[in-house]
Amino acid sequence: MGIKLFDLVDTIINYNRYGNAFFTPWCVVHFFSGFNIYGAVKILSKNFKFMKMPDRDLKAFVLFLHTIYEIKDLKHYFRGTKPKNYLDDDNSFANSIGDSIACMIGYEFYPLIKKSMSYERKLLIFIGIQVTIMQLFTKFRVNKKGKYIID
Repeated sequence: MGIKLFDLVDTIINYNRYGNAFFTPWCVVHFFSGFNIYGAVKILSKNFKFMKMPDRDLKAFVLFLHTIYEIKDLKHYFRGTKPKNYLDDDNSFANSIGDSIACMIGYEFYPLIKKSMSYERKLLIFIGIQVTIMQLFTKFRVNKKGKYIID
């Protein structure tokens, strides 16, 4: 099937039917994760001097945290096991790269938001958006037969 740039589904178990995708709708959540982690560390660094770091190091720290998450996400990929319920529970290596790119775009986007808005306000707004999107995405899933279902 090959690797697509974007698809609604990314799977390794049913690769012949769906293929892999760098980006899926879940990349939006990874974008907001990069944005929000970057913002949270910026806020914490104002209050805790030991957390102050150059912007370059902060971005590397955010990517490090996200990479740990992606390694957890790849458990089915490395083990070759099937997820219990849904196709979208097994991410491909290509999708993990796409998710990391979305995270990096998120932290690059943070400084571009209106300068007059405080770090705290930016963070609250975007955490709210992220939680809302995650709630919507977890309601619409793909079952093992490839059908979209609403939980």
